[in-house]
Order: sequence, then C-alpha cells, then structure tokens
Amino acid sequence: MALRSQLIYISLFLLATTVSTRGQLRPITAPTGQPVVFPSEVVIVSRHGVYPPRINRPQGPFVLHIENRFANHEEVFTLVRDGSTTALLQLTTSRSKARDYAAMDLQPGLYHLQFRNNPKFSVDIAITN
Repeated sequence: MALRSQLIYISLFLLATTVSTRGQLRPITAPTGQPVVFPSEVVIVSRHGVYPPRINRPQGPFVLHIENRFANHEEVFTLVRDGSTTALLQLTTSRSKARDYAAMDLQPGLYHLQFRNNPKFSVDIAITN
C-alpha cells in the first residue's frame, strides 16, 4: 500500500471544523463560494497496528483522515502536543461510522494522536517550518 507516499487531494467546499486550541491549531478558511483543495494524510488502524506510525509534513493546512478497521469501531482519537495533556481536537469512529476527518493547520512541533480504547497505539505527527 502506498497510501502514505501519496498525497490524496480532497475538494472541500464547506468545512466547519473550528476548534478552540490556544493558538496551536489554527482554523482553515477558504474564499467564500469557492471550493478549496487541501493535501491530506490518511491513518489506517487495524488489529495489525497503525499505518503510518509517524507523519512528517511541512507547516500548512492539511486534512487528517482516520480509517478504523478494528473489529470494534468505537474509538476516540485525541490530538495533543508533545509534553501536554490538553486535547487540541478529537475524532471519533463508531459502529455506524468507521472513518472521520478534520482539517487542521498546526504550528511547527511534535504532536501525538492518541487512542482512548487502544492506548498501546499512537501516531506521531511532526510539523516542520
């Protein structure tokens, strides 16, 4: 699978993902009435592990997609900055929704995507200048 090596582009004409984040997660805005295209990162989780275990990307907006292939799709994914316990955002999957996504624009630094029901798994996200 070459999902990690490819950038998947998704057209989003309306995106209402605005999260209060104390300056580390900036909201993404698009010109009114125009579709916008963001690069994306896909994280696949299954009983075999997490792919990719680390995401390295330059600063700038992107969409984080999570595809939950666990037998039990009930999961909460929390994004935190390294050294902090404050949640910047949460994504959830359930029996009726095995995928979730959020548009984000993170400040440079190291972040961790943590799994509430499967704490042995996590994804590191490194944002560079």
